[in-house]
Amino acid sequence: MSFFGKYYFNTSKHLAGEAEEASVQDWMRLHGATALPETWQPPTDLYEVEGGLVLLMDVPGVEAENLRIQVEGRRLTVRGVRGEKQARCKRTYRILEIHHGPFERAIDLPCAIDASRVRGRLSEGTLELVLPPAAAPAPTGVCLIQVEWHVYGS
Repeated sequence: MSFFGKYYFNTSKHLAGEAEEASVQDWMRLHGATALPETWQPPTDLYEVEGGLVLLMDVPGVEAENLRIQVEGRRLTVRGVRGEKQARCKRTYRILEIHHGPFERAIDLPCAIDASRVRGRLSEGTLELVLPPAAAPAPTGVCLIQVEWHVYGS
């Protein structure tokens, strides 16, 4: 099971899981945290093309299994986790600019999209979502989007 499969963030930005209290304590113990982590927002571009909208999100180091993408009405939400690449050890940072841990980005789209036709691809650290316009008003409820994972060079 991936890290994100066990630990994910709900809309109130608190750690949630099958056993919420245990998950919070496990995450904090695992990461030596004394408080819940803050989420960060990856840089994102959203532009219109003839066939709808395209979203590009810069998420290097994040694997597709650690992403959760959902559409609810005109709101698109991307959540995930980026883990640290180096082994945890005692260190003193002089510069700390790379975000690790959970992230969340919610975007209000300018038009309704057909969530059943959204295509997602993760390649070379960039998440690309192609968001076709809806022919009818957006349905109510939540739709989860699957993402293809492309390894560099394939």
